[in-house]
Amino acid sequence: MQSTVEFLLHKLFGDDAEFVVSENITDDNITTITIDCEEEYKPRVIGKRGRIIKSIHNLTAIKAKREGVRIRVKVSD
Repeated sequence: MQSTVEFLLHKLFGDDAEFVVSENITDDNITTITIDCEEEYKPRVIGKRGRIIKSIHNLTAIKAKREGVRIRVKVSD
């Protein structure tokens, strides 16, 4: 999942942007993907009304469902 999110971010914002994507799996079989980026990119990652981050979540949720995993995607504060 982590590589999928990294791929999407680099395609959206180019190779200039620096993103750190971390993956954490809990006991409940929930995978949490955390996107840590520079302050200037956070509004662009979230998008208007959260459309970009929702799209990233939806695309990774499709892959997660095929693998039988629940997923959360969030942008770090």
